[in-house]
Amino acid sequence: MYLPGLYISRVKRPGVRYIYRSIISDEFSIWVLASVTLVSQPLLHVAGLALLSMSFWAIYETGYVDNDRVGARHEKDPVLTPEFFECTVRTSTVLAWVWAAACGLGGLVLLRLPFAPKTGDLLAWAAVLLVTFFWFGLYNRLDKRTRIWFFAGLQMLRSMSFVAVVSVSLVGAVALIAHVLARWVPYYSYRLTGGKWKDGEVGTSRLLFFILISGALAAVVGSGPFWSPVGLVLLLWFAFKARRELVRSVREAHLIIERRRTGTKPNSGRSLARRPH
Repeated sequence: MYLPGLYISRVKRPGVRYIYRSIISDEFSIWVLASVTLVSQPLLHVAGLALLSMSFWAIYETGYVDNDRVGARHEKDPVLTPEFFECTVRTSTVLAWVWAAACGLGGLVLLRLPFAPKTGDLLAWAAVLLVTFFWFGLYNRLDKRTRIWFFAGLQMLRSMSFVAVVSVSLVGAVALIAHVLARWVPYYSYRLTGGKWKDGEVGTSRLLFFILISGALAAVVGSGPFWSPVGLVLLLWFAFKARRELVRSVREAHLIIERRRTGTKPNSGRSLARRPH
């Protein structure tokens, strides 16, 4: 049986509760907080967003499948989980599109009740899914250096795709941008330095980006939108999400100036090198 999300949870990111931690608790929670204050039927709105999220991730997951297969065939050092070689999860691009179409239509119906979705909404969401499918496919076939810039586009799609059919508040837009930057910057560093990619540690940088961008915009348009209830909730939510990283940072912080030992003198510049006579 094909089900969206099985490949992510069992093959691509096994054992890390990726769907909950990185999709529901991260992207989807921001989707809700960024837009729910602008609607009159919040429960229907949340349900509609949930179906849109399922629609989007049915297509995004096909990009993960393609990424693993292209890596296995064409890359010298592909990053593949052991589960990839033991995969018993059924994958299907056709069924993914069936799920995406059905969930997308259902989501738009709930978002537009009591009215029917407009043709413009259907076309806009179809365009989002098509762009996601082809953008991910192109990303998978590019060299690793060029992928840096296309990865930013992928993060914008997964974080802001719903904006094509849903209005968001100003502070909500700032939260979405902060999330995109927080996910892209570690990848940028990872590709340039060859270090370790830490996919889940974005909380502190997201909080910092949110504060900096909010402060800059508040100086231009006023602080009202950022001191609103939704602005404070987003700030507290980001701080809560970053709590472990913040605690770890505080524990690891220390001064680089060591105490002088009794009876010793600090080294002078003359002790490091002697000038020739």
